[in-house]
Amino acid sequence: MEELDGVAVIGLLIAAASLVVVNTTGNAIYDPTGSIIVGNILGMEAMEIMVACSAMVLAKKEQSKEGDNQSIDSS
Repeated sequence: MEELDGVAVIGLLIAAASLVVVNTTGNAIYDPTGSIIVGNILGMEAMEIMVACSAMVLAKKEQSKEGDNQSIDSS
């Protein structure tokens, strides 16, 4: 969870920096560029969470299969 908080803070810093650059230079291209960067960072974090959750689900499924096999073997 701490890693996710860090990613959110990094996203906020990038968004704030892009807005500062837009206001300083007057060039609006930095605003969507910052948004794309933040979106990519959050998307990568979402994929990491997805992989971790799927690994936990598969491990849980494997444990339940092993439990079923032990109950069959013991009868």
